[in-house]
Amino acid sequence: MAALTGPAAPTMCVVQLNHLGGAMARRGGAAGTVGHRDARFALRLLSPLAGAGPDGPGADLATVRALHAEALAAVEPWRLGRSVNFLFGGHGDRPDAAEVARSVHDAGEHRRLAALKAAHDPENSSASIRPGPGSRSWPGIACRPRSEK
Repeated sequence: MAALTGPAAPTMCVVQLNHLGGAMARRGGAAGTVGHRDARFALRLLSPLAGAGPDGPGADLATVRALHAEALAAVEPWRLGRSVNFLFGGHGDRPDAAEVARSVHDAGEHRRLAALKAAHDPENSSASIRPGPGSRSWPGIACRPRSEK
């Protein structure tokens, strides 16, 4: 990881690794839709984009996405998915938008949320800023912006 994201990387990359578990990992009666409760660690990568600050470091979006993809590929055998709490920026325009949206929950939870959306929003009028039921980037669940109601 250090070889990919360290000083020789094409752009600055903040790498954070947190140990998970405890109360967050326990499922209660109303566990909600927290994805990947069984994860033991959370790996976060964050890089500034060009134009983010007047004189700060930054790279174009393609460079940052390529760097992050390469770093995440290095830990692929241990990956469970993504945390919706740490998806920054737009994802609907990504070539891998469907994979990003699906990776927020396991397949069973994804199906459960899609069924809830279909049952409680048959008019498809809800909207969300994050991948999930009601989001235009949620695969298989089309939504229109609230302004088009």
